[in-house]
Amino acid sequence: MSDKNTPILEIGDDGKLYSVVYDENGKEISRKQVYVMPEKPPPRTYYKRGEFALMSKLFMKMLATKKNYSNLTFRLFFILYERIEFDNRIATFRQVELANELETRQPHVSDSLKVLLNDNVIEKRGHDYYFTNKFVSFANARKTKDELPKSQEENHE
Repeated sequence: MSDKNTPILEIGDDGKLYSVVYDENGKEISRKQVYVMPEKPPPRTYYKRGEFALMSKLFMKMLATKKNYSNLTFRLFFILYERIEFDNRIATFRQVELANELETRQPHVSDSLKVLLNDNVIEKRGHDYYFTNKFVSFANARKTKDELPKSQEENHE
């Protein structure tokens, strides 16, 4: 048996984890359920070919010129950017969860998502959202604005 009044972790008959304290005779003094939080998996730090991880200065300038982007839309964009997965897929999310993270209401998140959808920054395929190929190629652009083809410049202003 253990030392006097030392808690021991045990799995109960119900399969739950308990902290149990016994006296020196082995009689149970107290039993409390213990909750263990699972470890959060580390964020992805690797990307597949075709994905982007860094944004160009040109792209940041383009974002700064967006007059239809509210503060919330910018914050939502960067939260979605943090959730990027393979093939530019945005990790599954619920608008209510995003609203809680952004400390706002779900209709405001929905409106900001519509702005990003209408601006061809993101697209919806089935139940998933993706960053569009046009957006990704523009985000990776290394040329100055003057060197961009007219069609690409018009699509992203």
